[in-house]
Amino acid sequence: MIGSELQAQCAERRQRLLADLPADALVLLSAAPTVIRNGDVHYPYRQDSYFWYLTGYPETDAMALLVPGSPQGDYLLFNQPGHHAAERWSGKTIGPTEAKTIFQADAAFALDVFPEIFAELLLGRQAIYFALEQSSLYQLVMTGIETALQSRVCDRSQWTLHHVSPLLDEMRLIKSDYEIQQMQRAVDASVLAHRQAMQSAQIGHYEYHLEASILNTLVQQGCRSVAYPCIVGSGPNACVLHYQKNYRQIQQDDLILVDAGGEYAGYAADITRTFPASGRFTAQQRDLYQLVLQAQQAAIDCIEPNIYWDDIQTIVVRILTTGLVDLGLLTGTVDDLIATHAYLEFYMHQASHWLGLDVHDVGAYQCAGQSRVLQPGMVLTVEPGLYIEPNCQSVDPMWRGLGIRIEDDILVTNHGAQVLSAALPKTLDAVEQLVRHGL
Repeated sequence: MIGSELQAQCAERRQRLLADLPADALVLLSAAPTVIRNGDVHYPYRQDSYFWYLTGYPETDAMALLVPGSPQGDYLLFNQPGHHAAERWSGKTIGPTEAKTIFQADAAFALDVFPEIFAELLLGRQAIYFALEQSSLYQLVMTGIETALQSRVCDRSQWTLHHVSPLLDEMRLIKSDYEIQQMQRAVDASVLAHRQAMQSAQIGHYEYHLEASILNTLVQQGCRSVAYPCIVGSGPNACVLHYQKNYRQIQQDDLILVDAGGEYAGYAADITRTFPASGRFTAQQRDLYQLVLQAQQAAIDCIEPNIYWDDIQTIVVRILTTGLVDLGLLTGTVDDLIATHAYLEFYMHQASHWLGLDVHDVGAYQCAGQSRVLQPGMVLTVEPGLYIEPNCQSVDPMWRGLGIRIEDDILVTNHGAQVLSAALPKTLDAVEQLVRHGL
C-alpha cells in the first residue's frame, strides 16, 4: 500500500496543514502503539488514522514533526533502526534511511534521538499542535519544554498548546480523487462479500458461517482487515444494533441482517443488507422492508451540495413514522408522534455518518450552531432501520423480533449523490432472487 501516489497525497496534505498554521508552529504526530491481545500475543497492527493521513507510514514506534523553516527541513520522521535479531522473528522493518527515501521526509532519525531534537526545535517555536487528549503525547511535550527551559533562559509562557485534530478533521472530511478510489476498492470488495454471504446462507447454518464467508471474500479481494467487526444478526438478533456474537443457528422464517465492510489502504466501507433466510419475505417482513427501503431511497435522492446533513434524518423519520402509523405500529398523528419522538421505540439511531479512514469518520456535524452543509467530496452512509424487539408488548405478535436495516455508502458530487455500493441489490425482488438463485 506504500506507493508514490499515496506519498504525493501525504505531501500535499502536509503543505495544506502548514499553510493553515502560524509560521512559528510545530506539529507533533505519533504512530499508534501495538496493543496486547493476551499474554505475549498482539492484536493485528493498525496505524493511527491521523498519522497515516499525513505520512502514509505503516509501522509502530514512529514520530513525525512538521516544523516549517527548520534547518533540518519542514518534515522530520523518527523511527526504529532495523535490528537483525528482531527482524528474524517479525520481518524487515523500515529504518531511518528507508524512511527518508520512501516517505519523502526532509530528514529521518533514529527514534532515540527524538527527545533531544524535539527540545531544540521547541526553542524557535511558540504554537505546539498535537493530540492534546493523548496523555502520552502531552507528557512528551511537557518533558520537551522542561528540557528546553534547562538549555536556555526563556519563559514557559512562550509556548501555547493547541489541538491539531479539528484542523485535520476538516481536511479529512473532503475526500480527494485518490481517496475516493481507495474507498471504492473497499466498497467493491464489501459488495462482493455481501453477495457471497447472501448466496451461501442456509437454514440450519450458524451466523458465523456467513461471517466466515464475508471474511474470506474480503481477504481474497485485498482487504486484509475489516473496517469494524462483522454483524450477522439472524431472527431477533437483527434487533441488536451492534450485535457481534454471531453464534445463533439460522431458522426457517428468519430475517438476516448483515452489516459488514472491508478496509482497503486504510479506508473503510460500511454496508448493510437484510434478507430472508428462506429466500422469500413473509408479508410482515415485506411491509417493513419496503418501508425502510422507501425511507432510504428518499434520503439518498435528497443528497446534493448545500443541503443540511440533518435533512437526511428529517426525511427518514417522517417516512418511517408515517409508515408505522399506516401499519398500525404507532397510533396518533404523524406530527405529534415526531414531536414526542415516539418513533424512537422502533428507530433509535441517526440515518447517516461520515465515512473515510474511520468507519465513523471525523468531521463536525454541526457548524456555528447549525447542521453541516453537504459539499462535494464528502462521503457518508445512509442507513435507516426498524427494530421491533421480541418482547415488545405494544404491537401485534406477528411484528415482534423483526429487525431491518439497509445501508449504502454515498459520495456527494457536484450534482447530487453517487451510490458507491449501488452494485449490491436491495429491492425486494432482487434480494429474493439473489438469495434463492445467486443471480
